[in-house]
Amino acid sequence: DWHVLTPGNPLDPKYAGAEEFFRFIANKYADKDHLLYEICNEPNNCLEKGIKEQPWVCTRDTNVTWDMIAEYANNVIPAIHNEYDAAGASHPIVIVGTPQWDQLVDACLKVGMCQGNGKDLCDELPARDARLKFDNVMYTFHFYAASHNDGRHEETAVKFWDVNFMQFFKNGCDSVPCILKNLPIFVTEWGTTDASGWTNFRPDLADMWMKIFDGDNDGQQVVSWCNWSFSSEGGVCAALKWDDGNMQPFDKNILTESGQYIFNQLHKK
Repeated sequence: DWHVLTPGNPLDPKYAGAEEFFRFIANKYADKDHLLYEICNEPNNCLEKGIKEQPWVCTRDTNVTWDMIAEYANNVIPAIHNEYDAAGASHPIVIVGTPQWDQLVDACLKVGMCQGNGKDLCDELPARDARLKFDNVMYTFHFYAASHNDGRHEETAVKFWDVNFMQFFKNGCDSVPCILKNLPIFVTEWGTTDASGWTNFRPDLADMWMKIFDGDNDGQQVVSWCNWSFSSEGGVCAALKWDDGNMQPFDKNILTESGQYIFNQLHKK
């Protein structure tokens, strides 16, 4: 998992070591079949952050588009593949981030200044096929249930550029393509709370997403996911209670409400 949080552009000189890093890892583990490579986690428009009380607020912006991410991916993925080819191994799964903190998951299928980000989000954008031309590539989506819901719960619905996130995934998509019918998606981060992670545990909203990711979508795609977070720090979304760090033996009593919810999701038949 290679973070590009600040600055949010994977092409920034700060990340010049990405190819070398992934080449090293791929060389070392080419004979293992359990690795997933997430090559740019949460690309975004932040160049700097300078507000201590609001670390999520950008102080300088640029438009990080899918084309920038694709340029980066087109350099990094061959570095990984070359090492696997040399070892005679099958190419591993590579998970590629999408614009705006892994939220504009349809960016490679849209034309626009920011592929849906910012001012042109509500415009009718022409379709294109700018998917990466490699095998075993997946595209990243991140969400937090109490913030990125379908708008039916106005008390928690957060309007991100007037986008209805669930419209990308639900059955019977109208104005936008059903992403799960067009792209292989991996949700490498999601939470049961609002986007801060600190408040608003909403299992009812999480249930909506879980139903979709269990295959109830037009693409009949079952979507893999990783929950944030298996820790005792980070607010309500943390799976472990703050004062119960001993997990030997494992006892469900150390789980928070969110942790119990995730435990049940992982163990349902």
